[in-house]
Amino acid sequence: QKSKKELLYVREYQNLVEDSIAYMITLFPELKELKRVSGKSLYILFGSEEGLCGAFNEKIFAFIEQENIEDDYLIVVGRKANDEALE
Repeated sequence: QKSKKELLYVREYQNLVEDSIAYMITLFPELKELKRVSGKSLYILFGSEEGLCGAFNEKIFAFIEQENIEDDYLIVVGRKANDEALE
């Protein structure tokens, strides 16, 4: 029962992320052609805003740094993650 409830939360979050990406594409339709036109990839980092999010956000940024995306594009979603990205 508990796992079914948690699965519903995951699906709800997935829908929210998909809706957010679709909305970004409506605002910036050129994002759909980014890879083809520039040869660069777009990374969208969704940071956490609640609870003990500092460690979570730090792990996300550590992963991004390992991926060596300096020549690609990065969009950071979330105030706390954005603050960390600017440091």
